[in-house]
Parts: sequence; C-alpha cells; structure tokens
Amino acid sequence: MATNLLSQSTTCCTNHRAVATTLRCDRCGRPFCRDCLTSRWITSRSSVWLCRRCAGGSSLTSAWGRSSSGGLLDLVARYWWLLAAIAVVAWVLAAR
Repeated sequence: MATNLLSQSTTCCTNHRAVATTLRCDRCGRPFCRDCLTSRWITSRSSVWLCRRCAGGSSLTSAWGRSSSGGLLDLVARYWWLLAAIAVVAWVLAAR
C-alpha cells in the first residue's frame, strides 16, 4: 500500500504538484515553489515575489508603482537618447 507523503492540507506548487510550498505570488496569490518565483524590486528597499506569468505581464509596471501611463516622465525615460541628440543638433546649429 502506497502512502501519500503530502497530506491533503499541504499546499503544492502550481507548476510542480509534487513540491510542497508555503510561498505565494504577491500579485495573483497562487502557490509556487522557490524555483517558480522571481523577485522584482518596487523600491530601493523592498521587493515582491511574482510568478513568471505575473512578472511577464504588460500591466506589471502599473500594478507595482512604476508609471506606464504614457506621461511626460515615461516618455523622457524611454527616449532620453533622442532628446539628447536633438539638444546636440540644436547646439551645433546655434553655434553657426
């Protein structure tokens, strides 16, 4: 007679049914083992543990405090190199 090593109340990893875990994704709340979670920094001192599905989602940045609303600061952060190139061209043209 085979015995079940995991009791009925033990939470198992969503991806690995044979691995018991107490960890959960901080966004969706599903149980995962340590190998299935990834850490994402939200401030300089704190991080969240996310599953691969939540970590790869497009709404991750807006859900965890980073702006993805398309505001001016988001555009500057994304296209800083273009703004620097325009400033150099303007400086060269003004020097003539």
